[in-house]
Amino acid sequence: MHKNTTLLISLGVLLLLIVGTWWAGRPSETSIVGYDLLELSDTTKISRIEMISDENSVILSKVNGKWLVNDKYKVDRSIRNFLVGVLKLVRVKREVGPSQLAEVKQWMASGRKVIISGGQGMLAEFTAAGNPSKTESYFTLAGESKVYQVELPGYPNYVSGIFEFTENQWRNRLLFSSDWRSIQSLTIDYVDDQKKDVTIAFDKTTLKVADLPEADTLVLENYIQQYESFFTNEFISKGQIPVYDSLMDATPVATIRLRDIDSAKNTELDVYPGPTDQPYVLLKDEAGNYSVCDAGRVRSLLISLDDLRPEK
Repeated sequence: MHKNTTLLISLGVLLLLIVGTWWAGRPSETSIVGYDLLELSDTTKISRIEMISDENSVILSKVNGKWLVNDKYKVDRSIRNFLVGVLKLVRVKREVGPSQLAEVKQWMASGRKVIISGGQGMLAEFTAAGNPSKTESYFTLAGESKVYQVELPGYPNYVSGIFEFTENQWRNRLLFSSDWRSIQSLTIDYVDDQKKDVTIAFDKTTLKVADLPEADTLVLENYIQQYESFFTNEFISKGQIPVYDSLMDATPVATIRLRDIDSAKNTELDVYPGPTDQPYVLLKDEAGNYSVCDAGRVRSLLISLDDLRPEK
């Protein structure tokens, strides 16, 4: 009897140790704050990110070393880097309690299902959503009932917003990336016959302006500098911003044609008029993609010969 009692006590102590060890490995109610829910510290393994919803599904995939959105367009590198940072650094702020759980689960029902994959298969799967005012972000792991409010330490904005981007918002917005040394020719072709076209071309050692014996060197240098890294604001589709729909069938006011040493950087861009009450101008590239860009920045590209003449 004494031996059996001793054995039972020993087994009880061992069971407590096992349970204690298992429990210690789980995030407790007090330690859940700051918990790495996704466990994606090594983001170099990621090669595919799916963000799925009934209204808008976007897939980012790495193909031959380059990231594409929906297998069609180059991905904006800065936004992708931010997304990777979110996946790596997002942390639990709190577990949603019983009193709020039903309401938050309603929000989760319209959230984005996110699947992260790599060469070895799926790395993480979760749903991302937020409250109606887009001030709080919530994640729930696939197959789990718990919901967590999450945050990005040091980033006060809406974390789940990155998963709600449309295809157009993920696209690389770079239109021009040429400089003084690589540009072979640059033409501003105005539709209005009252405006003289401007042609700037490489002539043996430098860029010169056609029909202008001498150009203001500083003005010309500042003008060309704009083409080193010129981004549009956002690509759009017909119906996305109705006020621009009618302009898509209009005649452009000018066409910018740039030829570079690197033919991959050759660009042809149509510039459309107005609308005068909007801060953006409609653009169309040679592939037929429409975008909107700050009117002021576009106007600075539409230079005239008079702008380039030296001051007397």
